[in-house]
Amino acid sequence: MGVAYDYVAVYPVNGVAALTAAYANAVSLYTTFQVTEKFSVSGRGEYFTQSHSNGGVGLPAKVIAFTATAQYDLWKNVLSRLELRWDHQADGTGKAYGGTVAAAPGTRRNAYEVIANIAYKF
Repeated sequence: MGVAYDYVAVYPVNGVAALTAAYANAVSLYTTFQVTEKFSVSGRGEYFTQSHSNGGVGLPAKVIAFTATAQYDLWKNVLSRLELRWDHQADGTGKAYGGTVAAAPGTRRNAYEVIANIAYKF
């Protein structure tokens, strides 16, 4: 089990008008349970906030996210993982996820991912 907290603050440099002061912070809670010698399951919950969200383009002002992971060690130093992730825009303004153009606002308030990988640890 664990907890992580991150904070960043940005301040204008030499009075540049295009830059405004901003902050962002995130807190995460996570846990792992070893089911067998080779199989484990993990969960992580995250909450992210920032002072402004680029006018609806990019990261929203508030995000809640959950990730569930199942990991199986195939051989020594080789593991396989399956992750399910859900991100939710919690600020109630605009839509940050989806869409077809990177610089344009999205079309959804939720994003879902299924990630599978095999990794060699060295």
